[in-house]
Amino acid sequence: MSSSRTRRLRSGRRGLGVAAALGAVAVGVVAVGGTAGAGSAFAGPVAPTPAARTTSALQADVDRAMAVARREGVTVSIAVVDRATGAQGQSANAHTGFLTASVVKVMIADDVLTQRDAGKLTLSPSDLATMRLMITRSDDDAADHFWSIGGGDPIVTRIARRYGLHDTRPPKDQWWDTTTSAADLVSLYSQIVSGTHTAPDVRDFIVGAMRGFQPTGTDGEHQTFGLPTALANERIVGYKQGWMPLADGEWVHNSTAIVGGDNRYIVAMMAHQPAPKGEGPTVTALDRVAEALFPGGRIGTPAGARSGSPAPVATEATAPLTTPASPKPASTQPAIPRPAAVRPTAVERLFES
Repeated sequence: MSSSRTRRLRSGRRGLGVAAALGAVAVGVVAVGGTAGAGSAFAGPVAPTPAARTTSALQADVDRAMAVARREGVTVSIAVVDRATGAQGQSANAHTGFLTASVVKVMIADDVLTQRDAGKLTLSPSDLATMRLMITRSDDDAADHFWSIGGGDPIVTRIARRYGLHDTRPPKDQWWDTTTSAADLVSLYSQIVSGTHTAPDVRDFIVGAMRGFQPTGTDGEHQTFGLPTALANERIVGYKQGWMPLADGEWVHNSTAIVGGDNRYIVAMMAHQPAPKGEGPTVTALDRVAEALFPGGRIGTPAGARSGSPAPVATEATAPLTTPASPKPASTQPAIPRPAAVRPTAVERLFES
């Protein structure tokens, strides 16, 4: 998200984006699960899946991160669920609406690809490469293009209706002003990964692009804040970040992830914070919150266990996706198998209000 374009937080949305208005800071995270192994979406060595986390353990992780958020003065929302077990953890404001900034690009990609599959749009190989750049390097010009050809605000309306997202609202101005919640993002990603209401080719493209995450956006901004910093020892992670300055000098920083070769964990953090000394201190504060959530550099690793060099984030170059047989026509993107152990309908109900 280019910092050269200052995004405006309209007064009508301030109550949605600021948990301080409720007299508290809140965090929420969601995790997704399956079984790694021969059916993993990545070939080659894969880090072992973390041991199952109970709801009480995940909630303790969230509570620990929230304590740091209060100390750092960060208004943050977090949600956590383990798709294999249904364990979850979430902050009190997991359903509070925050401005999405560039995280909405996942919704844009989903809707435009779905329109293509329905014969309403035609996308060339060049279009798909541009769309991929919109996810991997958060390209704003690409988002402008696909927002326009996809129909604008109705994109968000269709996504919210198809996935049952109760806290998601279209913008009244531009795509970056879309409103959603940590709970909705976790529900959205869970359903995308499991193939619920998502065609396999759309799922494959989105998860593959998120796993191709690059540390620098096309605008030159570093996008490794939050979860990429906290999950440095996870080998296979897909990220979508969102950031933007507001007209009042405050900053939005959102960090979301699909974690594990089996797509077991899905995490969403949404933050809004004052920046009297510029963006740098706000990023540092958010990193501290995320590291408190995952103190060992991996999900479920105890505090103090971080050691050695961070594991590289897997990309197509280091761990190519497999392409299992599918009854649908061959996609231009590799397919990502659905873990057999996942029970998506149970997960989808976890964060319903």
